[in-house]
Amino acid sequence: MDEGMCAGVAIHDTDGHNPHAHILLTVRPLDKDEKWQYKTEKEYLCIKDGEERGFTAAELKSV
Repeated sequence: MDEGMCAGVAIHDTDGHNPHAHILLTVRPLDKDEKWQYKTEKEYLCIKDGEERGFTAAELKSV
């Protein structure tokens, strides 16, 4: 697990005029048994009425 990360690579050049590549990396961690852990979720820090609180994207949309 500490030797790298999972990556998906796709190289495209359909007509010879736009060669490019896509490299997709996972941000989902593995546990000590190399099983996928839960996806992480961003938390947005907001201050309202002098109080600091963290919101997930779903919670922020509903406020």
